[in-house]
Amino acid sequence: MKFRSVMLALGMAAFPFLISAHDLKAEEFSVAGISKETPAMDALGKMGEPLLVGMVPDDSDGILLSGSEEVVLIYPSMAVLVNMEDEKAPVHALSVMYDSDEKLPRDVRVGDRWEKVQRLYGKATSDKLLPNGDRVVTYESDGGRPEFIMKFRKNQLIGAFLLFR
Repeated sequence: MKFRSVMLALGMAAFPFLISAHDLKAEEFSVAGISKETPAMDALGKMGEPLLVGMVPDDSDGILLSGSEEVVLIYPSMAVLVNMEDEKAPVHALSVMYDSDEKLPRDVRVGDRWEKVQRLYGKATSDKLLPNGDRVVTYESDGGRPEFIMKFRKNQLIGAFLLFR
């Protein structure tokens, strides 16, 4: 396994949260068998050896947990954020981008139209139109986490991010 230092630029700014009308349940927030409860080592076992392991810089406060040793495991179809200090700690987040064939909750896939997602998921917790015309929508489970953030370009899903912690 090759280790390379990578910088994460998630670009996930704070979104204005609206009243939720969707009916997604917390257990639906999973991709490729990885969910809020999946330990980091189990995710490694399911996905196999990553193409690349990105280390969050030591001088960083971490993306999700201050002072943690967060690592991004990059696979052909997704990236998974884990804390390598504790093998039993659950996965922190995962992203599915661009040409991935991974199924998202309710059989949504990258490339699907906004109308399909809206029909299957209902009203988003947050729906923000960016200056470049892209749309970023967020679905939260009860209690705020996990969060499921999707980005659309020209009404087509181009990426999804599941934030568990």
